[in-house]
Amino acid sequence: MDDTTDVAVATEPTSTEGQNILSFIGEDGSLKDGWRDFVPEEYRSDKVYDRAVSLEGIFKSLGSAERMVGKNKVGIPDKNSTDGDWNAFYKAVGMLDKPESYKFDKDPEIADEFWPEEITSVMQKASFEARVNEKQAAVYNKAFNEFIKQQIAKTKIEKDLEYSEELKGLKTEWSGSYDANIHLGNVALEKATSGQDELRARVKDKFGPDPDFARIMKNLGVNFTEGKVLDTDGTTPVTASDVDEQMEALRSTDAYKNKMNPGHKRAMDKMSRMYETKAKIR
Repeated sequence: MDDTTDVAVATEPTSTEGQNILSFIGEDGSLKDGWRDFVPEEYRSDKVYDRAVSLEGIFKSLGSAERMVGKNKVGIPDKNSTDGDWNAFYKAVGMLDKPESYKFDKDPEIADEFWPEEITSVMQKASFEARVNEKQAAVYNKAFNEFIKQQIAKTKIEKDLEYSEELKGLKTEWSGSYDANIHLGNVALEKATSGQDELRARVKDKFGPDPDFARIMKNLGVNFTEGKVLDTDGTTPVTASDVDEQMEALRSTDAYKNKMNPGHKRAMDKMSRMYETKAKIR
């Protein structure tokens, strides 16, 4: 056996002294073993160079990194960063210069009365202190609007349920006089808002379902009907039952049911007077 058999031995990294980087680049641009020795020592062990096999690949990686970083290059702060570092970072990602620059708008579906006057300034100040960008602020604005609309809907449902229960009590309280009393309330509202249709509509929309409002309007309506007598067939009913019978009879006529009937208006006026009379003879 020949004692001079070759064996593998560890060698020191190739020195670049006296060598030209071009000697480590093939004609096709591929990189030959030893090219990494030309990389500054502080970066030489970085994993990114493990993927470099040609000049073309290096140039592509460099261009891609430049595009990803963009023109506004800013580092990501950490726990050791200064306030200035953080401010530079937040400005780079869209933080606005002052609280008033943030926009917080009310959804058109929300009535002014349900939008807190101070909410805009509060949200602007909070957004500026949190150093959010415009896109984030828009998300907060939308979320707050949705929350307000949900609360309005929830409140309406709760009120409707409450009114429903109170209305049952009112119908029990007024018993057979319920329709007549509601009519008296309508008479009072008509008188109080004469010539102001929009006002009347707003009042009905705001207070119409409220039983206490119905009680107040009924009490006022009695004052407008005092001294009136029923003008029907020359007979003045003396009991609520008499009026009920005549009202039922009137409801069955074509003049009352058919708006196109020439006598429809007279029939409606007659029914109105019957309601008034019934309210007085309880």
